[in-house]
Amino acid sequence: MRHLTILAALAVQQTLAEYYFDNMDRIHLKMNKDNKFKVLQLTDLHLGEVDKAHYDKETIGLIKNLLKKEKPDFVAITGDLVSGQAWDRESPDFWLQHYKTLALEFTFHKIPYGIVPGYHDFEADANQTMM
Repeated sequence: MRHLTILAALAVQQTLAEYYFDNMDRIHLKMNKDNKFKVLQLTDLHLGEVDKAHYDKETIGLIKNLLKKEKPDFVAITGDLVSGQAWDRESPDFWLQHYKTLALEFTFHKIPYGIVPGYHDFEADANQTMM
């Protein structure tokens, strides 16, 4: 139920927008003829909490369903992709491991996305450049 509440922080507008990458691999987003664009916002996912891997699987499942149903033009992840305080300070690639799980879904659905790291992301083993 916790993740349902988290995922309820959803910003959506109806659209038929497109996007493209330039020669420097930067994304350019295009509005449709009605000047609309659909954004799916995900926040405070807190992946990687100790002894709660089943929550991560449920969260990813809910995100898959949202991507299929809403067909957003862009996904904005606004903070706390991981629970950095749960990182044991020894296991390598804590942040990257959880990021890749999520990024695979966006890649599979061919949806561009962006991340604004939150406080708990910086408690993990990734720095600003890596994120």
